[in-house]
Amino acid sequence: MELELFLQKVIADKYLHACWLNSLSYLEYRGFRKIVRSQSTEEITKEILLHVNEEVKHALILKKLAIKIGGINFSHYSEKTMLSGQNLKKYFYNLDLEISKHASSNLYQAVTLTIELRALKIYRAYETLLQASQEGITIQVIIDDEEKHLDQFLNFLPTDEEDKFRRIEEKCFNELWECIVL
Repeated sequence: MELELFLQKVIADKYLHACWLNSLSYLEYRGFRKIVRSQSTEEITKEILLHVNEEVKHALILKKLAIKIGGINFSHYSEKTMLSGQNLKKYFYNLDLEISKHASSNLYQAVTLTIELRALKIYRAYETLLQASQEGITIQVIIDDEEKHLDQFLNFLPTDEEDKFRRIEEKCFNELWECIVL
């Protein structure tokens, strides 16, 4: 199913919308965990700490929106309050695994770049539809942060590696997407 059509369906159904927001919150939380686990103490820089802080902030913003729309049941991450929760976790795992097989550079930066590209595509489409829907919510602050993250990593990889990693991410995302939209 096309992203825009799916998002229109999500916004029109309060329960589905809350599940969507909780799923996005979970992905941001997983991103936070992934960053923290991937870095040794010696590798932690001010930029990495800022990135981690923003991932947690995004998870919290999205969690609050899920609760606002769906109620207190969305206070936690559970299968019934997310869209294909196990497959969300599997997306990150598979992406790390596949990129690590091909990364000649820092895995954190390679995976972050591909995730930021995907996140921006989805968040921008979602924000556009939110504004058109008059729901009274916005995720523009998250988009602004994600754009900063992307700028940090955009020129990090050689073009051939970036293309390879984008294809890997596309495959992992399509597997996740099939589970979410069914």
